[in-house]
Amino acid sequence: MWQISAGPWHRREPASSPATGRILSRGAEIYGESVLLYGLGSFFFQNRGLPRYPPDARAALGLDANATPDQVDAASFDYDREDQFWDAIVVESCWRGKRVQKLTVHPIALSHGTSLDRRGLPRLTQPADGRRILGLFAGLCQPYGTRVRFDGATAVIEP
Repeated sequence: MWQISAGPWHRREPASSPATGRILSRGAEIYGESVLLYGLGSFFFQNRGLPRYPPDARAALGLDANATPDQVDAASFDYDREDQFWDAIVVESCWRGKRVQKLTVHPIALSHGTSLDRRGLPRLTQPADGRRILGLFAGLCQPYGTRVRFDGATAVIEP
């Protein structure tokens, strides 16, 4: 299951705003015989190097049609300050009939801090980053009562 970022033009407003919201990992919940994944993060994310943003992105930020990419970036959230926008997970599911038996969670990083032509591309994490991402994911699962077991470079959820 992949979730692709819709773009960087999220307003600096409360979560109740009509903007699309930030695409982040948000944990998992066992609900009856189902598993709900509330967010995987982005699978691919590129917010720099565009020659021009679409008109709706500029308009949503109150900018005119001649706004430069730098002006759009300045008016939207600064993704470069937050590691969480560059971390994500890929979930592998194992089924028996119509029932999920196991989810294996793989941490990925989106090449933050690399050159513009590579930034935002998914890659497997370094061990320390993988442990950090999986630890954050497990913490986000706790309020839902979902138990996460760590297994080497992955995490496992068994409903």
